[in-house]
Amino acid sequence: MRKDPINPERRRFLSQVLSCGVLGIGMPGIIHSAFAMGSADYPQGMRKIEGIVKINETATQIGAIVKAGDIVSTGAAGLAIFVIGKDVYMLRDNTRLELGSEASENFKESAVNLLRLLNGKMMAVFRNSPKRLEMPTVIAGVRGTGLYAEADPERDYLCVCYGAAELHAKSDANIRETIRSQHHDMPRYIYASGSPEKRIEKAGGHSERPNHTDEELFMLESFVGRTPPFDMNTEKRGGY
Repeated sequence: MRKDPINPERRRFLSQVLSCGVLGIGMPGIIHSAFAMGSADYPQGMRKIEGIVKINETATQIGAIVKAGDIVSTGAAGLAIFVIGKDVYMLRDNTRLELGSEASENFKESAVNLLRLLNGKMMAVFRNSPKRLEMPTVIAGVRGTGLYAEADPERDYLCVCYGAAELHAKSDANIRETIRSQHHDMPRYIYASGSPEKRIEKAGGHSERPNHTDEELFMLESFVGRTPPFDMNTEKRGGY
């Protein structure tokens, strides 16, 4: 079993959420509730706030609805979890996300289908509906996906935790890669510049990868009555 590199503050947050937090039940209860809720309507909007969290530059509160056209941002110690339809987002500290809507043949199933992660860190889980994710160095078309992303002007990080994505470098649309992942199989760095063959590159070893966990994915999916498609009882459940 590999050591879980999760930092103490995030461990404390997960412990609160999974043991007695947002749903008031532990992980077994979360999984049971996810199946039991079936096709019920799930509470929308802001479900968890820590520190400074704003919608359109105004401080927000639990229950506030988030919709297409909004900008959600977090401060230095901020964290936000919110639900839009059957999609769930978690933004970490110093993050700015613009939510948009594109009308086209490819984007009919969700009012929010255009995501611009300008800076910071985001984990998100989506139902079987397409999304266009724009970051400083990459554009990704994703569908039916759980993902973790870190945005940086020189090098973005994207892990398709499960699902599929089509990546292309912003600096050259001809530099592309198709990702199909079952369990964090193909994490990628995408660079703003450099040789074409290295513009999209496999992420480094375990110790270099941004820190996100299966527990967090289970938590996010539980907000809309789902569980991730992989087995929770796996060696890789700690951190990536």
